Amino acid sequence: YPLGYFEAILQLRDVTPEITSFTEEFLTKKNVFVGKIISQTTGIDYYLGTHQSAKQLGKLLQQHFGGELRMSVKLHTFERMKSQRVYRLTVLFRGLPVKRGDTVIYKGEQYLIKGVAKNIQAIHHTSKKKIQIPLSEGKRLRVVEN
Repeated sequence: YPLGYFEAILQLRDVTPEITSFTEEFLTKKNVFVGKIISQTTGIDYYLGTHQSAKQLGKLLQQHFGGELRMSVKLHTFERMKSQRVYRLTVLFRGLPVKRGDTVIYKGEQYLIKGVAKNIQAIHHTSKKKIQIPLSEGKRLRVVEN
């Protein structure tokens, strides 16, 4: 790949050092071309050589650590020689302050986090009632020390 070339951007926001090291390990193990790495105020941007590796890593991060995953494409250029459109993919992974097994306060009640996917799955501490908390509410959850 030429210097500065990239097809996809992997944006990591509000992530722990564990997630960053997991990402670096994946990129080296799979021998993914990284055009550049830019440190942002709330995270890191990786400019990757292929769409596939960015999608795969984004899904892996969500499965392992839970969090918000968004993918979007943007028309970059039109290649006249091949008569095809060239798209750039942006994959955003935003970490959450909670993880599976944490006890949190939500709307004044105590809940145990059972899983994080498209929503946060939680069980009420005393009544054992299951609820789904939207990811957008994840920032408002307070973790209770055990």
